[in-house]
Amino acid sequence: SVAYPNSGKVQLISNHNPRIVVFEGHGVDVCMDDDAPITDEMAVSTDRLRVVFQTMRERGYVPITWQEYIEWKLSADIIPMPKRCMLMTFYDYRYENYMNYDKRKPFELFNVKPGLAVISDQEALTDTVQIDGRTFTIKEIWEAIVRAGWYPCSHTKNHRILNKYSSAELQPLLKDYALSCNQLGIYSDILVYPTGATGGGLINAIRQSAF
Repeated sequence: SVAYPNSGKVQLISNHNPRIVVFEGHGVDVCMDDDAPITDEMAVSTDRLRVVFQTMRERGYVPITWQEYIEWKLSADIIPMPKRCMLMTFYDYRYENYMNYDKRKPFELFNVKPGLAVISDQEALTDTVQIDGRTFTIKEIWEAIVRAGWYPCSHTKNHRILNKYSSAELQPLLKDYALSCNQLGIYSDILVYPTGATGGGLINAIRQSAF
């Protein structure tokens, strides 16, 4: 491996021990990489996405869905995985990454179906937004995204930093995050904690929750 923190270490890649690379992102800008960022300092260009996906394909990485990953985690002795797998997730409710035709082109071209992390108090099912000159309700957007194989993940209810809370405080919070996703008409069993802030107490609380 050449990547931190395992640089210089020899790592086994086999059907029994797949290497799973997870890419994390926020927004997507429709532009060449030299022009980015334009609208969002946390965005990736569509040009860069194509380069990354093509490079991963050339190196033998197969895109998998979060549903496939979950099924493998639950039944690793039954469900095989490719030797090299690639997953992707986007933070902060960026549903336009799929709903905008030009933004989703790289994903369709390489059959990449990311997770999409929801801040569940940010929108209501009946709220409307305009994308590509058309008006959609949040309900219509989620139905389209889930049908396409993108996976809804909870990003908490209000982008709360979770490693500040005790285990006793975390359990009702985690339950609230799961149920608040239900109110958006989606089922979420993956928690993407904001800013990557975590710790032993949070991990243990998640293990005892439905996430």
